[in-house]
Amino acid sequence: MRALRHPDFRALWVGLFVSAIGTWMQIVAQALLVLRLTNGSPLALGTVSLAQAIAFFLFTPLGGAFADRLDKRRLLLFTQTILLLLALLLGMLTSLNLVTLWVIVVLAFCAGAALSFDQPARSEQFFRHFRWYK
Repeated sequence: MRALRHPDFRALWVGLFVSAIGTWMQIVAQALLVLRLTNGSPLALGTVSLAQAIAFFLFTPLGGAFADRLDKRRLLLFTQTILLLLALLLGMLTSLNLVTLWVIVVLAFCAGAALSFDQPARSEQFFRHFRWYK
């Protein structure tokens, strides 16, 4: 693939790959944490997933508008930093035994909001390296 000859594109691809793995690891760990905290409640797990999905659907149109108007690299750095801070906060609260279901719901909502800005910028940044994409 000719696009992989460009160092910037390779760096973007590796970064996206690492970020995707981290995001999915956090989703799985968060689900297991919710199940542990609530003694296996499917309702609690659904509530966390719903909070993230609602935020994503609410803010994605705004995220797309921002991705069209702002520097995509800076937007990606900002959203990835926010997602990192949310993951660190969840990890710290969990290790200190201060995490509750509602903390997880709020953090999931915030992560969904951050992803709604991240995904449009990521898609545009990824596809602009292909010749057939305008």
